[in-house]
Amino acid sequence: MKQEDSKTVFIRDDQLQLLASYIVEGMNSSNTKDDEWISIEEVMKILGIRSRTTIAEMRWKGELKYSKLNRKTILYSRKSACEYISKNIRNRF
Repeated sequence: MKQEDSKTVFIRDDQLQLLASYIVEGMNSSNTKDDEWISIEEVMKILGIRSRTTIAEMRWKGELKYSKLNRKTILYSRKSACEYISKNIRNRF
């Protein structure tokens, strides 16, 4: 990335919460099914997590719903990923 391509954006807490709610609403919109199952790559992208181990830990803690199809294939509930985002919104102070 070139230096001139980077920008810093400042946002108030209320604006951040509104943005987060729009993102979650978009993920839960009518064009996606509530019970849609997604791959680990997709759940990592939605949650902004780069580690498969972190996703596995979330699965073990019960923070993400999943379905294990066979020894290597695990699918995750899109709805549970969106609920995780909503549940973890924090106010500053």
